[in-house]
Amino acid sequence: MRIVRLADLMAHKYKVAVSTADLEVMVRKHIDTLYNYVHVAYNVLENCAMADASKPTNEHETLAVAGHEFCKALVSGIDYLRKERNKIPLPKLQKALVDMAKLIDDNLAVKGDVQFPQISALIWEMLPMSGQKVKPAFVDKTRKEMSNKARHGISRIKSVITQALNDLGKMGMTSDTGTSGRFDAQRATIDVYEIINFIRRHGGEYGIQDEGDWELVFRNDPQFLQDMTTVINAKQRAHTAVEDEQVKAAIFKALKDHRARTEGVNTPYFEAGEDKAKEMALPEEPAKEITSSLHFEGLLRKYQ
Repeated sequence: MRIVRLADLMAHKYKVAVSTADLEVMVRKHIDTLYNYVHVAYNVLENCAMADASKPTNEHETLAVAGHEFCKALVSGIDYLRKERNKIPLPKLQKALVDMAKLIDDNLAVKGDVQFPQISALIWEMLPMSGQKVKPAFVDKTRKEMSNKARHGISRIKSVITQALNDLGKMGMTSDTGTSGRFDAQRATIDVYEIINFIRRHGGEYGIQDEGDWELVFRNDPQFLQDMTTVINAKQRAHTAVEDEQVKAAIFKALKDHRARTEGVNTPYFEAGEDKAKEMALPEEPAKEITSSLHFEGLLRKYQ
């Protein structure tokens, strides 16, 4: 895939004409990439397609069933293209890709501003481990990770479809497909457990003693919170974000300015030490069995 993409970029840069035959090879290789995405790299989508969720009893479960139907349509469409990879006529291939792109567009934001909420709802219902006792915080974290992985997978799929349609357009086929192009996957928000864990481990380094400091710095600045999310995600991977020093300086400035304005009013609060940090710790939730009333026929395999 990378070699094909590099050849495409080099041809564009040096304006080297790419033959129709070469373009067709590129287009058909895109099918292999799509297949790899749903069955290997982002196999959470395959699991969602296999879930066969049915018999919803409330609004959330109805949304989850819609997530299953969407994933099933997407994965089965890609499986069909893989099966017919070498013999499907190009006009039929183009139509299949356009239909797939429209399917993604139609399901991108069916409720509010959240991308693919139906998939998140499905994963929320799928993940309960019947017969096993688990900590709710662990289940919530895993749900979030899987939902984020699914969004990124669909974003990559849409990007490949868009490239394939562009390549077909270079071959003289209609390029106006009526679908939107690529989109960036929505980032997962950091939850209260991640915030507290960050403050415990790195708060002193960033001048954040407790949740009060956190709220003070980030509550009215969504973009700053996005930068901080990047920093935290990097810390969780034992990396250092490019924005790290800039974020750190901005936090110190925000807290310094606030303390200057409230000098003598909240001094004891800002001078709180380790005991204050201990007070803000959330009590550890006991392990318990978490189940779903939604009916599943499919075999749910372990996520990777």
